Amino acid sequence: MDGSLSHFKATLQRRKERKDKNTGKFGKTPFHSHYNSGSEYDFPKLSVMEMEVFKKTISEKIKRQQRKQTILSLTILIVICCSVCILIHTYLL
Repeated sequence: MDGSLSHFKATLQRRKERKDKNTGKFGKTPFHSHYNSGSEYDFPKLSVMEMEVFKKTISEKIKRQQRKQTILSLTILIVICCSVCILIHTYLL
């Protein structure tokens, strides 16, 4: 009976160590808890006129970016179409 009791105690000890090891990795706080800490930002207060200028510059940047993206997409589309036409022409003729 001594052997089985010591074996049982050793098994319980191993289980406890495994449990401590596995639960000790991350703790009990969720990973995203620091995101909801209520961060406050210190943005400067803008007047109405400055706000309108700021909005206008942002909208102009967005329009320029969209224009560049459209030109790039059309260029890529034209290159792909030309490549396909050249491949079809060379392999069919």
